[in-house]
Amino acid sequence: MKRFWGVLFFVSMCFCAAAQQPAGNPYSWENRAKGAFIQLRSPEKIPDEPWTLIVHYRYQGSMEELAPRDLVLVTNSSSSSSQSSQSQSINTVTESFDFYPKNGSRSLFFNSERRGTPLSLRIESGAGNFLVTGVEVQKRAAGKLNEPLTTDLGTMLYYPRSRWRNREYEFFRLNHEPRILYIVSASHAVQSAFLRRLAFFVEKRGFAGRLARDEEIKDLRDWGAHDYRSADLARFFQKAENEKFPLNRKELLLRELLLANGIIRRTRNGIEAGEGALIGFSAEIGDDRLPAYFVHETVHGFYFIMPALRRAFKESFDRYPEAEKNFLRAAFDFREYNVLEDADLLVNETAAYLLQQLPAETPKYFNDIIGYWFRMAGGSAEASAWVKGNGAVFARQSEELQAKLFALTGLRVENFFDLLPKNRSLPMIP
Repeated sequence: MKRFWGVLFFVSMCFCAAAQQPAGNPYSWENRAKGAFIQLRSPEKIPDEPWTLIVHYRYQGSMEELAPRDLVLVTNSSSSSSQSSQSQSINTVTESFDFYPKNGSRSLFFNSERRGTPLSLRIESGAGNFLVTGVEVQKRAAGKLNEPLTTDLGTMLYYPRSRWRNREYEFFRLNHEPRILYIVSASHAVQSAFLRRLAFFVEKRGFAGRLARDEEIKDLRDWGAHDYRSADLARFFQKAENEKFPLNRKELLLRELLLANGIIRRTRNGIEAGEGALIGFSAEIGDDRLPAYFVHETVHGFYFIMPALRRAFKESFDRYPEAEKNFLRAAFDFREYNVLEDADLLVNETAAYLLQQLPAETPKYFNDIIGYWFRMAGGSAEASAWVKGNGAVFARQSEELQAKLFALTGLRVENFFDLLPKNRSLPMIP
């Protein structure tokens, strides 16, 4: 009897999804057993201006059901929509992905800058309950570079630089959390122009809280990836205005991007915090650690905007042995994080490093990489002895935080990237 009602519910949901398809929508879709098929039916309705195809879906699965399902996207080989109706048999490109759906009501985004017009999209069956709830095309203003492209982390990771709207950088917005913005720079030099001074102002030991001039920091080590909360961004730009500090052109451009997207706000009192966080990457990080960097920095983004996540991570950190806390302080201090004066930064960085790889891989990373920083810092013998005898603790702590992150965001390291190309290879951003 339970099986009968389950089948009836699924059929009714499929009928509702089909019944709600608007007449003017150029795409039709049908839900299949735990999968879906979407097809272009009115190519003339695809705008010539930049557009975004949005696939809305609803999914429910447990942490044990995080395995990907196949997604196959067929597009025309040109970005021009006028060829769509004539190209299905000859000028098409087929792309195959591993698709990791997320719990709740979510959306996938396909932008016109990235590829030609989608002709069909097939989502294969998999674990958990999956249902497409809507498909729409949104027109965007041409040449509006301060409007980030909304996309998932996997698409962002593999986004070809040849399709960027600006040859030096591209702006993105996370599909699951519109308050998190990303700026991906073509080189470390471009990223440094955007973010080096900001990094020193926010979290570099000996520099935090003041605006350093170029000649003072130009030869000092910079980050390969960056993360900032709205309050720190507002403090930076307001202090520059108060002191009439000469920001460079990239920093002024960044300020306008953040203002345009509500991360910071201009009020009668000056520049104040809005809502959100900023993540930065250099495309020159071409090694196999780049996916871990994306996870690490995105964890920071969620930490900045979600009080419940901050509380959960701090509750875990407060229970860690004092020897472990000393190990982490010494290691991060060696890396010039301002953790001796900023307790919140210590919690934030600890959580991100615990979450950026699979729990089983965490003891080796903490012993080999963070342990190296600790040894270079000349950390205490007590902390060193604790680490040598308790490496497995890092795996348990990682698993605990992964479960908390999954409960609050639907993400953990195994499913951070929504769409990953089949047969993918490095470098991640060609």
